[in-house]
Amino acid sequence: MKRALSTGQFAKYCGVGHRTVLRWIKVGFIDAFQIPGRGDNRIPLEEALRFLEEHEQEQLRESCHATLH
Repeated sequence: MKRALSTGQFAKYCGVGHRTVLRWIKVGFIDAFQIPGRGDNRIPLEEALRFLEEHEQEQLRESCHATLH
């Protein structure tokens, strides 16, 4: 079971580009962590669901949750 999303995966759920998600991380809208080596960002599942809920994205939240479980 996946416990985190890449910025590209999360962007797809939100209907935005991955650079938008990177900006959201940079300004603190979304908490993320960097994986060792390449430094790619990952968004914990709980954080992704919180963000979607906070922004009333019910359909996206259900899709995200179903895909990751």
